[in-house]
Amino acid sequence: MNIEATRKTAFFTGIWSALGFSAFDVYERLHPLDALSHNLLFLAIGALFLFAPFILFITGSQYLRFGINDLTSPEFRSAFLAVAFRGLCWFFGGAIGLVIFSAIESYFAT
Repeated sequence: MNIEATRKTAFFTGIWSALGFSAFDVYERLHPLDALSHNLLFLAIGALFLFAPFILFITGSQYLRFGINDLTSPEFRSAFLAVAFRGLCWFFGGAIGLVIFSAIESYFAT
């Protein structure tokens, strides 16, 4: 199965990241953790909701082949523009995810 990074997957990855980190924030407010537990859980949450989805659905495995010597090639520049635009889609999806989470949180807070 080939996972392809697209604008749609980047958008939904942004929503996934925002909802995941927001849920972690709520959990931590309700259940205070000591420093070591917080750091380990934050690392796991970061891997699950940020690092792995960013590599899979925004950067895309097809663009991980570029090295430092390829920075001046036209292929790299065109790939960079595509990845940068997907990064903007991820950011927009994250903003939408935060709005959704904020609405849910304010609904249940009252």
